[in-house]
Amino acid sequence: MHARSDRPANGTLSVALSILPVLLFIVTGCAQPGVQIVTVRSHSVEVPNGEFGVRFDADVSTHGMAGRQFLYQVTLNDRNGDPCLSRDGRYQTRTGQVAAARTFFVHYPVQRFDDLKVTIPADQLEFGPDDLPVDATMGIYDPSGNVIATKQCPLPTGIAGTNQSATP
Repeated sequence: MHARSDRPANGTLSVALSILPVLLFIVTGCAQPGVQIVTVRSHSVEVPNGEFGVRFDADVSTHGMAGRQFLYQVTLNDRNGDPCLSRDGRYQTRTGQVAAARTFFVHYPVQRFDDLKVTIPADQLEFGPDDLPVDATMGIYDPSGNVIATKQCPLPTGIAGTNQSATP
């Protein structure tokens, strides 16, 4: 007669212990801490004063960033990649580049922000034919101004206020 043990055999225990770190890795998340711009879009919209502008939307995914604040900023560059400069200082970066921005705060260890939005009015989008096509750089920055993630997006065609029909 053999005594029955409730303890697993040594081989079973070894397998269980080797799987445990893998399970913990999966449960706690596979991604490294960070911020990723998943998708970007731009489209013409009517702004509150009845004029038109361009809205820039981004879907952003964060992992391991709970308790941190970030800046979502859109800047514009001409066909050569040079910054498009603001004409009146209303929508611009510290260096004078046409831009719009907003902050967002991450509350959870894993969080997705669908449709972060900023809008630039058409009167800020006065480009000549030598500037076209214009691209937007959609960026995520930490409070110190360090770039966390960027993605390019073309402006929609036929924006009111732009000089896209002129010939060089």
